[in-house]
Amino acid sequence: MFALALSMTLAVTVPPSMHLLDETVVSAGGILLAQQTPPPLPVYPGAPGNQNGYAAQRDIEREIDSINSQLRNLSGNWPTGSILLVVFGSILAPAVFIGLLTIVFPFIGIPFLLVGLGGIAMIVGGIVGGSAAANEAKEQKEQLIQRRESLERDLRDLRRQGSFPGSPSPVMLTLATF
Repeated sequence: MFALALSMTLAVTVPPSMHLLDETVVSAGGILLAQQTPPPLPVYPGAPGNQNGYAAQRDIEREIDSINSQLRNLSGNWPTGSILLVVFGSILAPAVFIGLLTIVFPFIGIPFLLVGLGGIAMIVGGIVGGSAAANEAKEQKEQLIQRRESLERDLRDLRRQGSFPGSPSPVMLTLATF
């Protein structure tokens, strides 16, 4: 122990040949300090040290979040214009009956008949437009869900390839069970 303390207190000069090593050699107060870089940690295919796997995981998670927000914002309801067409058309459509009853008096019956037929056309247009918009939204929703499911499968496969923080390795799991 005494020899170790004595050797550390002696003044040490750094020979020029030591500067060519991978180590950084520093002389501070007569003590030779050798600073070595730590050995590199093992890199798993999907671990955060492997930027390709980690970046791919982040990209997939970001795309899944984007799809989820699109699904939340996607409305499967009828557009307001179609609803208004059906409502106003149903208000005007009964005028057809008044027009048919008063067809004998052309100046009264024909305008009522035209207004009623216009109301019927509004109802049909509102129903056709609303159902088409709802079907389009439904198809888009199904496509987004299929895309999200395929991305989730890719993310699970990527996570299985490497170990991530929070997911125990098989060795750790085996040791934990005993």
